Amino acid sequence: MKNNIPKGNIFRVPEGYFESLPDQIMAKKLQNKQHTTWISGVAAAITVILTSLLFFKLLIEPTAEPAPPSTLAVDEEIEMLIDRGHWNAEDVLSLSDDPNVILDELLYEHWRSYPLSESELEEELWYYY
Repeated sequence: MKNNIPKGNIFRVPEGYFESLPDQIMAKKLQNKQHTTWISGVAAAITVILTSLLFFKLLIEPTAEPAPPSTLAVDEEIEMLIDRGHWNAEDVLSLSDDPNVILDELLYEHWRSYPLSESELEEELWYYY
């Protein structure tokens, strides 16, 4: 088996290999660098755009602050007094600075659920007056 191994120089290099090797390495490195630069530029642009959109969204739409627990407790207590019949509509309206606003909101909520056109609504109101 040892006799089958060739006795020549196994470390022989092809002609002109080392003369062109640095040029080949530099060309491959330059291609990789250009590709990486292009990708990093796109990633930076996307990051800037997304950050700007998020900033403007937060700037335009302020977050709603939750009501303090004390306000919620007062609202629940008022609802309990109304439900049990201790308070009536006049009592609730007397607590408000502008009771007309509350009445307008109640009317709007009530009439909004009816699928009436403007003319039908006027006719319905005219009938009750």
